[in-house]
Amino acid sequence: MANYNVTITNGTGGQAMQTGNYSVSVNAAGYTNSSLTPKSYSATAETGQGVFTLAAEGTLMFIVNETGASGGTPVTSGTIIMTDSTGNTTYGSAESIDSNGNAVFENVPYGNAESPYTIYFRQLTTDDTHNIYSNVMDTLMTFE
Repeated sequence: MANYNVTITNGTGGQAMQTGNYSVSVNAAGYTNSSLTPKSYSATAETGQGVFTLAAEGTLMFIVNETGASGGTPVTSGTIIMTDSTGNTTYGSAESIDSNGNAVFENVPYGNAESPYTIYFRQLTTDDTHNIYSNVMDTLMTFE
């Protein structure tokens, strides 16, 4: 059976394959490689495409305060959600801002120093003493 290397970019990739049964494995920085499902694929003349899932392994903590700089007065409640670069498409569930101004997202993908992964997000709600910052913000995720 032939071996295929498929490059995945922004969650999509493809490769023409000979008919047959294949074992599937992955090596992707920022993801838990053992979480890949399914681990096998059958290519037939009628098969159009396979769908595979992989869990990201990064943790991202936002520190939300009124100045945006270290040591600013924290926003003590509210929510933040990950989005696309326009802010119109959301990913996952909104995370709560705790009383220290922290919002934590689990299972976030990351890249390496040469190719960091950009995460976009926006604030949905805030505490009673602060205004919502409605612009889309971004940060770069790299392995630390």
